[in-house]
Amino acid sequence: MILKKDLIIAVLATFCLTSILFTAIPIRSAPGPGEYDPWIDTNDDGIINYEDLFNLASRYGTFGTSINKTDLLLQLQSKIESLNASVLDLEARVDTLEAVKVVAAGYVLTNGTLWKGYNVASSTWNSGIQRYEISITGVNYYHGDYVTIVTLLGTDARMVTTGSISNKLTVYIYDETGTKVQTQFHFMVYKIV
Repeated sequence: MILKKDLIIAVLATFCLTSILFTAIPIRSAPGPGEYDPWIDTNDDGIINYEDLFNLASRYGTFGTSINKTDLLLQLQSKIESLNASVLDLEARVDTLEAVKVVAAGYVLTNGTLWKGYNVASSTWNSGIQRYEISITGVNYYHGDYVTIVTLLGTDARMVTTGSISNKLTVYIYDETGTKVQTQFHFMVYKIV
């Protein structure tokens, strides 16, 4: 006959064997690799390995100012969005600038000589009519097709008008009394596309 003592020993032995069995089974099963975490991959090679462990171990015990990486990423994202908006704005400005094209520009001396210029074939002083005549390379200039800006140089009060004749830009300069005069000037010719 089974004694109470034997029954208690059997129950305790069964409990101990069951406990050992349930702790041994999970130990024997090798866990699979976890999900890749880019924050742990310190050298950003796409693999979490001994190099990342070395980086961590070599810095173990050091200290410094902590940073909120999530906040840092949000700030970076905000700056990226701001830069993208700036790029879109600049692209719109470029489209606007492409609608206005500089056809010619130059610096003309008092005697009609072109000192410096862009896309200017010739510049002369017509002493008979008392005007400057400027030929623009590859352009049949007509004042109604272009926007021309002339800036007179010097300290005297002067007035300027522009026109066109024989496919040339004409520049007339007047003093305070309305008399045609010579003076040096800058000019720029735009084509509205």
